[in-house]
Amino acid sequence: MKNGSRRPPKCVHRRLPAWAREAIDSPVTKVVDFWRKRGRGLSHEIKNSWRRHCCGLRRRSCGLRDDIDARLRRSRSASAAGLLDQLPKSHPARFPLGFYRFAYQLRGEFEHPSLTRLRDALISSEVRYGWAHWRMISRDPIRPAPIEETIECFFAYDQGSENAVPDLLDYWRVSIDGQAYTVRGLNEDSHPDLGQPGNGLDITTPTRRLADAITHASNLARQLGMQTGYIDLDLLWSGLAGRRLVSMGNRRRPLYNAYFTRQPEYRRRFSVSVENVTDQLPDIVDAALRPMYEAFDFFQLPADLTASEIAAWRRHN
Repeated sequence: MKNGSRRPPKCVHRRLPAWAREAIDSPVTKVVDFWRKRGRGLSHEIKNSWRRHCCGLRRRSCGLRDDIDARLRRSRSASAAGLLDQLPKSHPARFPLGFYRFAYQLRGEFEHPSLTRLRDALISSEVRYGWAHWRMISRDPIRPAPIEETIECFFAYDQGSENAVPDLLDYWRVSIDGQAYTVRGLNEDSHPDLGQPGNGLDITTPTRRLADAITHASNLARQLGMQTGYIDLDLLWSGLAGRRLVSMGNRRRPLYNAYFTRQPEYRRRFSVSVENVTDQLPDIVDAALRPMYEAFDFFQLPADLTASEIAAWRRHN
């Protein structure tokens, strides 16, 4: 194997769930290289394809620091299957129908904390509405744990998790270098009373989910003393092909036509100035997600949707 990496054999790789394969194959996450071993560099792949720059989003003229990329290439990878070894093949945390994930890196001058200080910063950074990302749970066996220079949590290790719905089974990890990753099953696959799992993508829920992730990154930057600089973000929705748009999160947003997509996944990479997050969050989220909805038969999000959904979401924070 190149650079000493220990990528799982092809026969094992093919059996992994989609999100674990993405963790191995995706250059940004190389979560296996990066998260499961050393925690050094969010971003071999946040580099050349910054396609949208408005309202605080900007193109990246270059990749992240060359030394981070070099460390990423040199690091040994532990198989992403290691996260799932203790889970049965039918466990919902394998996200067989689809998942979404967020990754971000703080880029600027900030405190590189101890693990204890990072834990305290994560507690203070938590977005306190609904099932927030990067939740700090205080009970075993899902209490966040220090792993080398990172803090890690996997809710699928909780007792009885085999009966939980996919959007309650997060895996997340954050490093002292200001790099964060989280993956979760789709909300639309977790409420069969509202819609058949695997069939829909809501027009409002992703807006709130992304607002949550960006706000967390902004909160953590502030907790670590970062006053200027950028937050590099990478988002992915997977398992989209064959789905149609639905209105589950806000029934006051009815859909009168059927909008389907053939696109298997949607990925977006962008940077936002840390100073712009609070004031321009609705515009940032709209710019990041609007192309995903266009993939559903050219659907155009209502002009007021993102702003009104984030305003409602903020009233609970």
